[in-house]
Amino acid sequence: MRIRTIAPCAEFPNDNPELHEGAVWVCLEVTGSAQAIVRQDAPASLATPSIADDEDDEDDIEIVDDLPMDGVLDESPALAETEPAVDDPFATLVRVLEDVVRSAGAGESALALLRAMLGRERLPEDATDDVARLRGQAAAWQAILRGESEDFSVAGTSTLDEWSACVVARALGEPARAEGLRRELRRRGVAAFGVVVEAA
Repeated sequence: MRIRTIAPCAEFPNDNPELHEGAVWVCLEVTGSAQAIVRQDAPASLATPSIADDEDDEDDIEIVDDLPMDGVLDESPALAETEPAVDDPFATLVRVLEDVVRSAGAGESALALLRAMLGRERLPEDATDDVARLRGQAAAWQAILRGESEDFSVAGTSTLDEWSACVVARALGEPARAEGLRRELRRRGVAAFGVVVEAA
């Protein structure tokens, strides 16, 4: 059983005397404590407690000492039955380019530069103009591969495999290797205007 009383003051401004005794808080001294001043016409009945309905205090919660779990896991579908998410073609391209850079024996600095050009990491403050240009073209290829844009002019004049080879060669610091890298990228599924996921 719960006892409810009328509050001496309101939680928020209102003009309903049934909610509170109409008190306001004042501080009579600069460093003094706040005091509630009750209105003079407050009915005496407002200060008397009212008894809540008995049903409010009924306990509907049942305490269980032992909860059987037999068969619970069998009723839920297996995770293996869920459909795999469709792969992101630009993410696939990024993985292929990273694999090619690693296969070339490059270190972490080359991988970091590659990821920066592909928009996976921040561009270094001392990035050259060609690196910044490749970064902008990467954003265009990303939108094209994801079907968000059909504007190939933003991606430059190169096909995807040519552009990818230039990016990898720039990351390796060996621009002369671009043509050989292009053949390797095509073998791994990077085509002129897309990525073939099933490629070797």
